[in-house]
Amino acid sequence: MSGYYFVLDKKTKRENREIKFEKNLVPILTSEFEGCRVPSGFMIATKELGIIDIFPKADKLRIRRTNQWISNAYQWVEKTLISRIT
Repeated sequence: MSGYYFVLDKKTKRENREIKFEKNLVPILTSEFEGCRVPSGFMIATKELGIIDIFPKADKLRIRRTNQWISNAYQWVEKTLISRIT
């Protein structure tokens, strides 16, 4: 039975990460960068880094130009992209 609760908890955390990202970061990102929702997450285009695919449920992102994968996407977006805006 404990494995069942682990799956639910993991699924809930993934959903909560996506909700938090949509609520807090998407409005700021879409006001400053060209972006859109894709089936697996979000895609934004920046002048400096190119196209960035963000996967909030997995808390990862990919910078397409360099094919660089970054964990802790929420923190990276806050520190790297949003800090440049403000």
